Amino acid sequence: MKGVSKKFILCDLDGTLLDLPNGISPNCLSRLNALIDRGLNFSIATGRDLKNAKKAIKGLQLKFPVILTNGALLADIVEEKYLKITHITKNIFQTIFSWSTEMALDPIVLITYDPTTKILHSNKGKWGKKGIKLLEHDQIKQYLSHNIVSLQFHAEKSTLEPLLHRIQNTFSDQVNIIFIEDVSYRRYNIPGEWFWLEINSHLAGKEKMMAELATQLNIPMHNFVVFGDNLNDLTMMQQAGLSVAVKDALEEVKKCADAITLPHDECGVIQYLEERFDDFI
Repeated sequence: MKGVSKKFILCDLDGTLLDLPNGISPNCLSRLNALIDRGLNFSIATGRDLKNAKKAIKGLQLKFPVILTNGALLADIVEEKYLKITHITKNIFQTIFSWSTEMALDPIVLITYDPTTKILHSNKGKWGKKGIKLLEHDQIKQYLSHNIVSLQFHAEKSTLEPLLHRIQNTFSDQVNIIFIEDVSYRRYNIPGEWFWLEINSHLAGKEKMMAELATQLNIPMHNFVVFGDNLNDLTMMQQAGLSVAVKDALEEVKKCADAITLPHDECGVIQYLEERFDDFI
C-alpha cells in the first residue's frame, strides 16, 4: 500500500464520533465527507464488528482499512474483506468458557473464524433498553471447531469481576482483556453498573492494530492523531503523535489527552478537524 505522508486520523465510534445513539447525523456525515474529499486521511477504530460499524457510518467515504472488535480485526470495510484476523488459543478459550459455565455466566458475543471456508461468524445476543438475551450453549457449540476471535460478556460489574480476576490471575499475558463500563446504559438511565468483559487474543488491541495499519500504510506511529472517550482507547492514544478526547470522555481518558473537543453529541471531533484541517494536511 502506498505510504501516507500527511497526518492520519484514527477515531473511535461510540461516544466519540457518533452523535446519535447508533449512528452519525446527516450534518456531521456531510461535514466529515467534505474533509475527506479535501484530502483528510481518516479511518476508525471501534469495538463494533464489521456489520454494525458499517451500519453506524453508512455513507461515510472511507478509503483506508478500519480497526474492528477492539483491535482483534483489521478490515477493508468497503470490500468487506479482512486483512488481519487474531484469535485466542483453543485451550485458553475452553478454560475460560468452562469457568463462565461454572459461574452461570453465559457469553453475549462470540466471534469466530472458519479457516476452511474463510468466513467470519459473529454470534450475538441482545442488550439495551429492551433487556438482555444471552447466547445459548447450542449456539456456541456449533462454532467451537473454529478459531475464536472474541469472547464477550455483558452484565453488572459485580457479576463479571470474579471471572475477570480469574482470567487475569491465569492468562494475563496470554489474552487481551477489555473491562469497560457500558456508558450507553447510563444514558438510558438503566439502574446498576453495567460492564463489558471482552477477551481477545494477546495479539489484539487497538494499539497493536494501529501499529499494523502503520506498517501497511508505511507511516510512523507519530503521524497518527487519535480520538477516543473510553478506557479501551487509552493505549492507542498513548502511542499516537497527538491524542484528543471528547469533553464527555472518562476522566482517565481526558487526563491522557493532549486536547479536548466538544462533546460527542455536538460533533466535537468534526469541529476539531475543521478548525485544524491545515495542520493535518
